[in-house]
Amino acid sequence: MVLFAARRSLDADYVDRFLESVVDVRGGEKEKLNGYRSAMLSSIKSQSERLLEWNTYQVYIALGQLMTAAAMLDIDTCPMEGIEKPAYDKLLGLHESDYTTIVGCAVGYRHPDDKYASAKKVRFPSEQMVQRF
Repeated sequence: MVLFAARRSLDADYVDRFLESVVDVRGGEKEKLNGYRSAMLSSIKSQSERLLEWNTYQVYIALGQLMTAAAMLDIDTCPMEGIEKPAYDKLLGLHESDYTTIVGCAVGYRHPDDKYASAKKVRFPSEQMVQRF
Protein backbone atom coordinates (compact mmCIF):
# COMPACT_ATOMS: atom_id res chain seq x y z
CA MET A 1 0.00 0.00 0.00
CA VAL A 2 1.42 3.35 -1.04
CA LEU A 3 -0.05 6.44 0.56
CA PHE A 4 0.28 9.85 -1.03
CA ALA A 5 0.29 13.00 1.06
CA ALA A 6 0.20 16.66 0.15
CA ARG A 7 1.48 19.71 1.99
CA ARG A 8 -1.27 21.67 3.68
CA SER A 9 0.55 24.94 3.09
CA LEU A 10 3.69 26.50 1.66
CA ASP A 11 5.70 29.40 3.05
CA ALA A 12 8.89 31.39 2.47
CA ASP A 13 10.97 28.82 4.37
CA TYR A 14 9.76 26.05 2.07
CA VAL A 15 10.48 28.15 -1.03
CA ASP A 16 13.98 28.94 0.27
CA ARG A 17 14.69 25.25 0.92
CA PHE A 18 13.51 24.47 -2.62
CA LEU A 19 15.76 27.15 -4.11
CA GLU A 20 18.73 25.82 -2.12
CA SER A 21 18.04 22.43 -3.71
CA VAL A 22 17.94 24.06 -7.15
CA VAL A 23 21.37 25.60 -6.53
CA ASP A 24 22.75 22.32 -5.12
CA VAL A 25 21.59 20.35 -8.17
CA ARG A 26 22.08 22.87 -10.98
CA GLY A 27 24.76 25.12 -9.55
CA GLY A 28 24.72 28.88 -9.74
CA GLU A 29 23.97 31.49 -7.14
CA LYS A 30 20.82 31.63 -5.05
CA GLU A 31 20.69 35.44 -5.34
CA LYS A 32 20.13 35.10 -9.09
CA LEU A 33 16.88 33.28 -8.29
CA ASN A 34 15.37 36.18 -6.33
CA GLY A 35 12.93 37.01 -9.13
CA TYR A 36 11.79 33.39 -9.23
CA ARG A 37 11.49 33.41 -5.41
CA SER A 38 9.34 36.54 -5.51
CA ALA A 39 7.09 35.08 -8.18
CA MET A 40 6.59 31.87 -6.18
CA LEU A 41 5.83 33.75 -2.97
CA SER A 42 3.36 36.00 -4.79
CA SER A 43 1.63 32.97 -6.27
CA ILE A 44 1.47 31.25 -2.88
CA LYS A 45 -0.01 34.37 -1.29
CA SER A 46 -2.64 34.87 -4.00
CA GLN A 47 -3.66 31.19 -3.93
CA SER A 48 -3.40 30.55 -0.19
CA GLU A 49 -7.04 29.38 0.11
CA ARG A 50 -6.58 26.92 -2.75
CA LEU A 51 -3.07 25.69 -1.94
CA LEU A 52 -4.06 22.28 -0.58
CA GLU A 53 -6.32 21.80 -3.60
CA TRP A 54 -3.43 22.60 -5.97
CA ASN A 55 -1.04 20.36 -4.01
CA THR A 56 -3.64 17.58 -4.21
CA TYR A 57 -3.62 17.84 -8.00
CA GLN A 58 0.15 17.41 -7.93
CA VAL A 59 -0.30 14.23 -5.88
CA TYR A 60 -2.59 12.80 -8.56
CA ILE A 61 0.11 13.38 -11.16
CA ALA A 62 2.47 11.30 -9.01
CA LEU A 63 -0.22 8.63 -8.58
CA GLY A 64 -0.60 8.41 -12.35
CA GLN A 65 3.15 8.01 -12.75
CA LEU A 66 3.23 5.22 -10.15
CA MET A 67 0.42 3.37 -11.89
CA THR A 68 2.00 3.78 -15.33
CA ALA A 69 5.42 2.59 -14.13
CA ALA A 70 3.86 -0.38 -12.35
CA ALA A 71 1.86 -1.32 -15.47
CA MET A 72 5.05 -1.25 -17.53
CA LEU A 73 6.50 -3.77 -15.06
CA ASP A 74 3.34 -5.92 -15.17
CA ILE A 75 2.51 -4.97 -11.59
CA ASP A 76 -1.12 -4.37 -10.70
CA THR A 77 -2.34 -1.24 -8.93
CA CYS A 78 -5.63 -0.14 -7.43
CA PRO A 79 -6.02 3.53 -6.46
CA MET A 80 -8.29 4.18 -3.47
CA GLU A 81 -9.85 7.48 -2.52
CA GLY A 82 -12.39 6.26 0.03
CA ILE A 83 -9.80 5.63 2.70
CA GLU A 84 -9.94 6.98 6.27
CA LYS A 85 -7.57 9.88 5.68
CA PRO A 86 -7.55 11.17 9.29
CA ALA A 87 -6.76 7.65 10.54
CA TYR A 88 -3.82 7.39 8.13
CA ASP A 89 -2.65 10.86 9.16
CA LYS A 90 -2.64 9.68 12.78
CA LEU A 91 -1.00 6.33 11.98
CA LEU A 92 1.77 8.02 9.99
CA GLY A 93 2.18 10.96 12.37
CA LEU A 94 1.03 13.39 9.70
CA HIS A 95 -1.57 15.07 11.93
CA GLU A 96 1.33 16.89 13.60
CA SER A 97 3.04 17.82 10.33
CA ASP A 98 2.58 20.01 7.27
CA TYR A 99 1.21 17.03 5.33
CA THR A 100 -2.11 15.26 5.01
CA THR A 101 -3.07 11.98 3.37
CA ILE A 102 -4.72 12.37 -0.04
CA VAL A 103 -5.03 8.95 -1.68
CA GLY A 104 -3.81 5.38 -1.35
CA CYS A 105 -2.78 2.86 -3.98
CA ALA A 106 -2.47 -0.88 -3.47
CA VAL A 107 0.42 -2.31 -5.47
CA GLY A 108 1.07 -5.99 -6.13
CA TYR A 109 0.05 -8.97 -8.18
CA ARG A 110 -3.43 -10.30 -8.75
CA HIS A 111 -4.23 -13.84 -7.72
CA PRO A 112 -3.68 -16.28 -10.61
CA ASP A 113 -7.22 -17.65 -10.13
CA ASP A 114 -8.87 -14.21 -10.29
CA LYS A 115 -11.66 -14.73 -12.83
CA TYR A 116 -12.12 -10.96 -13.26
CA ALA A 117 -8.51 -10.43 -14.31
CA SER A 118 -9.17 -12.05 -17.69
CA ALA A 119 -12.76 -10.87 -18.09
CA LYS A 120 -13.49 -8.51 -20.96
CA LYS A 121 -13.35 -4.87 -19.92
CA VAL A 122 -16.63 -2.98 -20.13
CA ARG A 123 -16.21 0.54 -21.49
CA PHE A 124 -18.49 3.07 -23.14
CA PRO A 125 -17.68 3.52 -26.83
CA SER A 126 -15.33 6.42 -27.54
CA GLU A 127 -18.03 8.06 -29.68
CA GLN A 128 -20.07 8.51 -26.49
CA MET A 129 -17.15 9.78 -24.43
CA VAL A 130 -15.14 11.96 -26.82
CA GLN A 131 -16.51 14.93 -28.68
CA ARG A 132 -14.53 16.14 -31.65
CA PHE A 133 -14.58 19.83 -32.56
